[in-house]
Amino acid sequence: MIRLARHLSPQARHRLHALLAACSTSMLILFNLVFLGGIQVGKTYWNRIFLQGWPWVTLSVLGFLYCYSHVGIAWAQTYTVL
Repeated sequence: MIRLARHLSPQARHRLHALLAACSTSMLILFNLVFLGGIQVGKTYWNRIFLQGWPWVTLSVLGFLYCYSHVGIAWAQTYTVL
């Protein structure tokens, strides 16, 4: 990732970071649902979002998380105190 970052523009790095954050957040939601609600709740999320909802629901959820990842990244860059 560090080598790749040297070859990307700052905007491309920002987009890649948001894309990776969106994907990891969707998996985090799945794992939390399994942990808190049990395997059946996790299976329901997986089936509804990723299997039955492909492509529109899946891409909508990932798009929503992608947009909010940008918000979180911008917030962290703005309000980080060094």
